[in-house]
Amino acid sequence: MVDNKELISQQVPIHLRFGRHSDKDVAYATRFLNEVGDQFNHSEGNLYYIMEQALFPDFLSKRIAQTTAHVFDPKIAFGEAAFICRQGRPPYYRKELEFFLRRYKFRPFEEAQLNGLRTLWNSKPGRVRLIVEPTSAEELDNAHGYDGFESELDMTLQLLGQGCATEALPHFKQSIQFLVQESAVRNKTIAQVIKDIVATPSTDASLIVGYFGSNHTPIRHQLVKDGFGVNSKFDTEPGEAINYYGPFDILVRKLMFNLEMEIEPFDWYRGMCFLLTKAFDEGRLEQSETPYSRSQIQKKMVDMTIDRFPSMEEVNQFMASIKMKGPEAATATLFET
Repeated sequence: MVDNKELISQQVPIHLRFGRHSDKDVAYATRFLNEVGDQFNHSEGNLYYIMEQALFPDFLSKRIAQTTAHVFDPKIAFGEAAFICRQGRPPYYRKELEFFLRRYKFRPFEEAQLNGLRTLWNSKPGRVRLIVEPTSAEELDNAHGYDGFESELDMTLQLLGQGCATEALPHFKQSIQFLVQESAVRNKTIAQVIKDIVATPSTDASLIVGYFGSNHTPIRHQLVKDGFGVNSKFDTEPGEAINYYGPFDILVRKLMFNLEMEIEPFDWYRGMCFLLTKAFDEGRLEQSETPYSRSQIQKKMVDMTIDRFPSMEEVNQFMASIKMKGPEAATATLFET
């Protein structure tokens, strides 16, 4: 016998897209919302869009959902949220939202999503629901992992920039542990948000969609495990079917899926080298005469890291070069060879 949850899940399509979401990846968000629009135009009921946003208080997420359901003007909705927080109600949200309050003009990737949703709202007024990834008060109180991740990652890069890979290693490992712990909480929360929408007939949901970073695939795993039908794929360039994970992300995902026994000691060093060289390599590839796509740049950076660092001998040589010339000059030498 099919239970009510399974009946509802069969009636409400869930479409998740995973990919890169930096400010250089606006085209991905725009293309995804265009695809969503094609599906939405042939549906009845409401579109629910889950927008990734770490450490965003759940009471503000609900407020924004209510506001944008009536008038889809994100600047008004988020501006109201910022005003509420500036009043210090409740006070412990102030620290967690400091970055949000300081920079809120929208980043380009956020702007692309909101512009696409505004277009959909205007085509079918009142039928778009924006759900900003919510974080409970309890989770906010215990959200020390992101501070730990950033501080440990900063220390890692500082030591690598001095050519001190051995000293950087424990900080690198700790940074990834913090990231995995916080990501696990977020993935569970996002999956629950989607399940709650699906399981509540009064939402009148006809389509649930979301665009997430490529390390958030456990959301899909959890939904499928719980019996929900999910249509998901990685966002790649047209004609390309593969998402390329770098050595850093591979470490994250192995820990995320409890596969730490598959990590070799050298994998950590290669991951650190990828982390250090990535920023320099990405800029040089973007400025090269060859018009690389974003996916091609990622693949080339991954391939270059594997070729450059086949063993600890090459890592040690790279660290010695950094001590002599500094990280930018040292990576430039690698890039040219």
